[in-house]
Amino acid sequence: MRIRHAAPAGAGRAEPLDIRGLLLTAAAMTPLIFPLIRGGADGWPVWVWPAFAASALALVALWRVERRRESAGGAPLVPPRSCSTPACTCRH
Repeated sequence: MRIRHAAPAGAGRAEPLDIRGLLLTAAAMTPLIFPLIRGGADGWPVWVWPAFAASALALVALWRVERRRESAGGAPLVPPRSCSTPACTCRH
């Protein structure tokens, strides 16, 4: 069974849902957001720092998977080329 998203009206074929990108996004955001919510209330315990490190590693993995999917002609969940726009970069 393949999961597909709905294509906009008039579009060609629907791309399969980017399950790896979806799972890696969740894996990156959970250890980032949960410590930000609970860490301050708990006095910033030691466990928040490994959680932040895990989030950073998951973000690197997400970047690599999405870049590979985009270069293969697929539709990534988070297109890496969108981060090269002037609105997303820190360059002036």
